[in-house]
This record gives sequence, C-alpha cells and structure tokens, in this order.
Amino acid sequence: MERKMMVGAVVLTLLAAMTACGSKQDAGSGNGTSAGAAACVQAAKTATDAARAVPQLATPPQLDVKGLAGKELWLIQPAQVKIQHDIGDGFVAAAKAAGATGKVFYSDGTSKSATEGMAQAVAQHPAGIVVNVHLELVTQQIADARKAGISVITLFQVPPGEKLPDGIQASVPSDFRSRGADMANWILADSGCSAKAAVLHLPAFPAANRHEDAIHQVFGTCPDCKVTEAPIDLAQLGTSVPSATQAVLRANPDVKYLVTLFDSLATLSAPAVASLRPDVKIVSGDGVEANLKMVREGTEAVDVVLPPPAWVGYAVVDQLARVIVGAKPWDVSVPRRLVDKTNIGNAKTVTDLFPGYENTPAVFGKAWGVS
Repeated sequence: MERKMMVGAVVLTLLAAMTACGSKQDAGSGNGTSAGAAACVQAAKTATDAARAVPQLATPPQLDVKGLAGKELWLIQPAQVKIQHDIGDGFVAAAKAAGATGKVFYSDGTSKSATEGMAQAVAQHPAGIVVNVHLELVTQQIADARKAGISVITLFQVPPGEKLPDGIQASVPSDFRSRGADMANWILADSGCSAKAAVLHLPAFPAANRHEDAIHQVFGTCPDCKVTEAPIDLAQLGTSVPSATQAVLRANPDVKYLVTLFDSLATLSAPAVASLRPDVKIVSGDGVEANLKMVREGTEAVDVVLPPPAWVGYAVVDQLARVIVGAKPWDVSVPRRLVDKTNIGNAKTVTDLFPGYENTPAVFGKAWGVS
C-alpha cells in the first residue's frame, strides 16, 4: 500500500543529503559548510512535501472467503494505544463480514500478558492468529500454534520486505522507519536544519525503536542538530509520559521539538508542554481524532497518520484469510500521510485525509464476493 516508488525516491534523497551534510550522530559536528546546510534543508523539504501527498487507495485482490465460514480468528495486540482498540473493532467487523468470528486479546504491555494472550489463543485452536506484540516474546506460542495447524501472521511487527521470522506465514507491515524519517525531516525543514529535539523513547517496543533509529539517521544529516531521548514505560504510560516530558524539557532548555511517536503519548505529554514550554512543537503519529483537532488548533504541530483503523482491521483479516485458504498473500503495506497546518484544512477524521478509504467494508466485500 506504500507508494514504493515515492518512498524509494525519498530514501535516495536522504542518502544524498547524508553524503552532503554529515555523518550519523545525535549532534552535528559544527563544521558543516553553508552548502551542506542548504543541501540538508532542501532534502528535508523534498521529503516532507512527498510525505504530505494523498496516498493512493489500495484494493485487495479477489479472494473467495467461503472457507472462513464458522471459523474463529484471533488478534493479539497492546491495549495502551487508542488506535489499537479501533483496529480491533475493525478486525471484529471484518471477520464477521467474511463469515468468521473475530476475537481480540489486549496485552497490558508486559511480556507476561503477551505470552498469556498467545497461549490463550492457541488453546482455543482458532483457524488463525494475528500477532501484534513483540514477536520475540511469543516465539514458543507461535511454534505451538503452527504445530497445531493454526495459521499465524503478524501486524506491524515486521518491516516491509524483511524476511519473515519462523512460524510467521504473512504480514501486514507498516514502514515505521520511513514514518520516523517523515517526522525527522519535517523537523529539519521547519527548523532550517538547526533543530534541537527530544524523543519519548520506548525501549521495549520494536516499532518505536525503528522510528527512533530513523530519526537519529536523519538528524545525522544535519550539521547543527541534536536529538535527546527520554525513556518511558509502555506499561505505565499515564504516569511515565508526563514525568518524562517534564524532566526532558527542564533538563534541555534548548529543545524546541518533542517527538512522541504515537498519538496517545502526544495527548499525555501536551499538558506538560503547555505548562512548561508552550513554544515546543509536538510531533506525533497515528491520526486519532483528538490529535487531528490538536493539529488544527496548533497544540500539535504535525501528525504522521495511518489510514482509517477499519481499513487496517479489514486488511489484517484479508491477509489471514489468504493464508488460511491457501491463497497467495497480498503484497500490502499500511500507508501513511504527514499532516500539518499546510494540508489539514477542516479534516476532522483520518477518513477525510484518505479519500476512498471511507468505503472500506464495500471495497473488501466486493473483493471477497460477499457484497
């Protein structure tokens, strides 16, 4: 679903900028030339303009879902982020549309909860399981599922084009590295490649780590930029995010951008930003309605949004169904769009920003032959 040619062009632009501007490091060496700085700004602006564009509507190939009738499908994923609940609702609705029953287990962010959820799912012997928790936590349960003849795919956990781990038969990926690069490039473009930023860091969350790696890489192209990390606890977001936000802003008075990676974190950090440093610009991603409102009102500077959660839920059921019935997996990747004051307009929902995605049930229903 990612526009691969555009992403490839952006990556090439970034690589060229890295050669021109400097090496990968958190703070620039301070000896960059004016030509290098200009190349840094131009590369960031080019990448940001591409990220603002409207993604194309991806439609799944035809699939006969009659083989799913009466079967049970499970989704295992975190509970802390609102968009995950919206995706879960879409998953349940999509399973029903395909003639199956969808069940969602929400992990509390701990390894114990993730393994318990997977073990519970395997014990129920469903037709298929979607894993949206750190795969290394549930390696044994994935192996148990496959031994029992249960189909297993993953959501978000494996980057596009990367080899699938043992036991995983297909994936619905999202390019979190590119999403992190989108955030970093926006900051460089906005600051004229003189940014001082802080990132709320989730050390135990692989998708967040890919975001952060890309942010560091892009910041490494900037001769006069710095990025600082503030660790937070996925299992204790309600307390760790506000306290980490306060601590990093107090310790780093030169920070002008706060990257929160996910919208739930932006919402939790916003009061501390407003109280301590209202000049700091919040950079986040997901596309939750409350955060789009923040972008419209200026309390959040930019959001790199995912498509409507219902689409993700349907795409996951579609991919799992293909594995279950023995069809070729769909070459799909969850798209994204960078939204800021230049292109948010009056958009109140993600659907407003992704034309065509409002018809998700009909689009998939037609591909499945059930509408």
